Amino acid sequence: MDKIIVKKRRSWQFWALSVTAVAGLATLLVLGFSGSSEKTVSIPASRITLGEVVFGDYQDQIPVLGQVVPVHTRLLDAVVGGLVEERFVEPGAFVKKGQPLLRLSNTSLQLDFMQRETQIVEQMNNLRNIRITLELNKRQLEDQLLQIEADFNQTERQFRIDSRLYTDKVISSLDFENSKNRYDMLVKRRKLLLESQSRENDFRNSQLHRIDAGILMMERNLNAIRQQLEQLTLTAPISGQLTALDAEIGQTKTAGQNLGRIDRLDSFKVRAQVDEHFLTRLKAGQKASFELNGKTYDLLVFSVLPQVNGGQFAVDLSFVSAIPSEEIIRGQTLQLRIALGEQKKALLLAAGGFYSSSGGQYVYVVDASNKARKRAVVLGRQNPRMIEVIEGLEAGEKVIISGYENFEQADILNILPQ
Repeated sequence: MDKIIVKKRRSWQFWALSVTAVAGLATLLVLGFSGSSEKTVSIPASRITLGEVVFGDYQDQIPVLGQVVPVHTRLLDAVVGGLVEERFVEPGAFVKKGQPLLRLSNTSLQLDFMQRETQIVEQMNNLRNIRITLELNKRQLEDQLLQIEADFNQTERQFRIDSRLYTDKVISSLDFENSKNRYDMLVKRRKLLLESQSRENDFRNSQLHRIDAGILMMERNLNAIRQQLEQLTLTAPISGQLTALDAEIGQTKTAGQNLGRIDRLDSFKVRAQVDEHFLTRLKAGQKASFELNGKTYDLLVFSVLPQVNGGQFAVDLSFVSAIPSEEIIRGQTLQLRIALGEQKKALLLAAGGFYSSSGGQYVYVVDASNKARKRAVVLGRQNPRMIEVIEGLEAGEKVIISGYENFEQADILNILPQ
């Protein structure tokens, strides 16, 4: 028959040892797991760029492209239309004010000028003939007045003599009456002639004023027609460089059509196209700069054109100091930095490719052992050169500012010496 086996109870020492062993194993597993969660990648020092966190001046800036253009530009428009007959200069040539550039022909305009000129000249001649007639009438009236003055003076003397003779009873009463009648008649005729002369002078002066004004107006009309005909020859309105001339011999140009442009090359400005987002933040007087051949040149915003076209608006900037004419040419493109505010003190880190790689959420900070550890940061404003540090870094720390694309999201970077 089977024998019943009685199980022995385990002592409390056994259970204590078991608990200790399990706890130790768990600790080892936790330590092993935590140690293996930090991914480490080795990277040569030649493939990274370091930047130091500094406390310095920060200024909001926006990078834009600007183009060098002349300050003074004159467009060449056809005042009258016509056929291009002759071109005297070529694009790119330097011209002087008043110099002929091209000649147009317009047969209908020339015929119209001849007809209108004939009509105006005929009207002017008619007015001049009327003026001559008025002058002749004046002369005739003056001659009549001279004659009647002479007759009056002679008759007056005779009447005085006859009056004394009649008083002395030397002549008869009939002779005295005849003398008196001649005198009275000349007095009336003289008075009427003087009144007629006064009215004639007023009328003549009024007519002469109208005639002179009419002749002057016709001369102006004739000059205007002649100038319109002269404008078939296009001349340079200013001295400068003929940077464009769109006119080939045989082409027909309409009135108002643009034919070219002349630029004065004694002064330049920079015109930049800026995103409409910054329209309310840009105004005249703000500073800007650009670098060229290792030198920095300062600019000043002097005009903001608020019209938005294609999501951008134009800004004109002037050179603060002398223009580097040996380095700046018309049409040259410049990389500008326009300041949007005054400088302020802030914790700063140099801009670099790291920002696009990490989205500004983390950086790799290099320690004394030549290892770079991933660290979460909070970054703020940025300009083309510097980024403001809000949290996560301190002044003096070294940070990898080049791109993080080859770091494989590592937690620690072993920086291998060069």
